[in-house]
Parts: sequence; structure tokens; C-alpha cells
Amino acid sequence: MPNGLPLCPGGHTMEATHFEGGGYHQGWLCNSCGSAGRGGRWLCPLCGFDVCFGCRPRVLELPSDAASQSVFYQHQQQLQQQREYEESQREQLPEPSRRASTVDAACCQHLHIIHQLEARIRDLEHDNVLLRTQHKTLKEQAVELLELMQLSERFSIAEAAYKMPALG
Repeated sequence: MPNGLPLCPGGHTMEATHFEGGGYHQGWLCNSCGSAGRGGRWLCPLCGFDVCFGCRPRVLELPSDAASQSVFYQHQQQLQQQREYEESQREQLPEPSRRASTVDAACCQHLHIIHQLEARIRDLEHDNVLLRTQHKTLKEQAVELLELMQLSERFSIAEAAYKMPALG
């Protein structure tokens, strides 16, 4: 934990954030304990790895939403600048080294895509849990409505029987 900040499994420094843009608009799932959350957490902006403060308590104050998003995008810009720099350095290498460097970059790019897909899968799993909960609630409401309809029908029959004149 450099400077008291946790690292993701990829070895990147995580940031305390409230970021809820992109795939986080419906919340996030902790990659450590699996709990769903909204708002503050640790985030690796490179991998999209999320950890709740329950699993890794925060040691720093969280920035505001705007500042958090700003830090995230600044980090993304720094990464882009680093990629451009590395590309310019790669062009100066002899041909065999350039090929190996290109393969390394492609592997990193594939790893990034895999992390994005994993984050999307977590989002879909979270949506699935919400839909199952809503389905269960709707099913319970339908059962209650059916019971009320049966009671209403019984009441109507009893009321009709009560109002019928006695045959004598």
C-alpha cells in the first residue's frame, strides 16, 4: 500500500472515489466481498476493480463527486500521454524489439478489454439480482391480490345469502 493507498490485483494504485459515471450509473459490486454499493469505494481506474470500504477501510477523505471524476479523467489523460510516449519510444527501437513491444501493448490492451467485460458482467449480475427481487415482489403481490379476490367473492356470496328472503 504505497502512501497508505491499496493496490488492485494488477498492482495499480487504487483511488478513493464517488465516481458513478459510465457503467457505474446503477452502482457497483465489491470485487472482494461481492456486496453491492453506491457512492464511496476504492476504484482502480485502469482495471475497473472496485473494493468497498468495509473490505479495505479508507485512510483518506473522499473527494467530492466532481473532484473525484476530475481525478479519474486526469488519470485517464495521463495514461493516454504515457501510451503516446511509449509508442514514440517504440518507433525508435530496432525492428525485433519493436515487434515484442507491440505484442506487449496488445496484451495490455486485451487485458484492459477483459477487465471492461468483467465490469459489464458485474453490472449485468447486479441488474439480474434487482430483477429477481422485483419479480419476487410482484409474485407476492399477485398472490395477495388473488387472496383478496377470493375473500371478496366469498363476501359477495354471503351478502347475497343474507339479503335473500326466507322461504317459508
